[in-house]
Amino acid sequence: MDIQLLETFTDLMETKSFNQTAERLGITQSTVSHRVRTLETMLGKRLFNRSRAGTHPTIAGNRFLEHARALNLEWREAVRHVSTARAFDRVIRLGMHHDIASGQAGTTIQRLRTQFSETSFFLGVDFSAKIVADLLDGNLDFGLILTPHYSPDLHIMPLGDLIYQMISNAAFNLDQVSAEHYIFPDVSSVFAQTHKQLLPQFTDTQVSCGPSPAIATLLQTMSATSYLPQGTMDPTASRKRLHVLNDAPDISQPIYAAVHVRNRHVHIHLQMMDVFHQIFGKSNGYGP
Repeated sequence: MDIQLLETFTDLMETKSFNQTAERLGITQSTVSHRVRTLETMLGKRLFNRSRAGTHPTIAGNRFLEHARALNLEWREAVRHVSTARAFDRVIRLGMHHDIASGQAGTTIQRLRTQFSETSFFLGVDFSAKIVADLLDGNLDFGLILTPHYSPDLHIMPLGDLIYQMISNAAFNLDQVSAEHYIFPDVSSVFAQTHKQLLPQFTDTQVSCGPSPAIATLLQTMSATSYLPQGTMDPTASRKRLHVLNDAPDISQPIYAAVHVRNRHVHIHLQMMDVFHQIFGKSNGYGP
């Protein structure tokens, strides 16, 4: 595929004029026509109809537009990755759930940089479902998630547990916590089940929130109680009257590593899995 064919096609879809596209791309009108004919031959479909009324895309042309834009974008991304590769042998794209990243992103990336000095890393922070989708689409190489979405194309391994503690600026013990000022932490289905068993009085609340960084912001700006991952509370929390309720139950949330099955036995992925076990494994004190 000649990328110039795609650039010419997408420009012509915008201008609806062979002359204007030729001027914008700095080529002749005959070159525009030749590129369009070449693309039509490759696809086996006519992409434009030309008449005295002007140039108009066919149904096939309209259908191809989205794919042409995606291919153009993918090509620019490939060029960017190659041009910025510098001395690194490879790029590893790591997806990390918000709640894991809030306490362990720095430790994880620093450990990976130290162990894999010839590798550059891209860190994306998102929800588990999006990370899994990106793994399946090939947009990520590794994922650290809280909710395992099982698929035949994914290899998922349990690592350890993320411990959540009840944090408040409105109460000093569990008996003082009111449902009216409680923010339900919408972490995962497993977390919700455990939470319901331990704290059924705080299941149906007016406010619920997803990622822990957002909950932390709410706790800093309003009188409330909720759960945050252990060790992620702001060092200045005492100034905002935030504190751990020691008589409230801790809640454990499993952490999983996910990788596409085609990369399951790739050497660097096996090495990275060992690093993740060292960071998040129960033997390292991360979890009960």
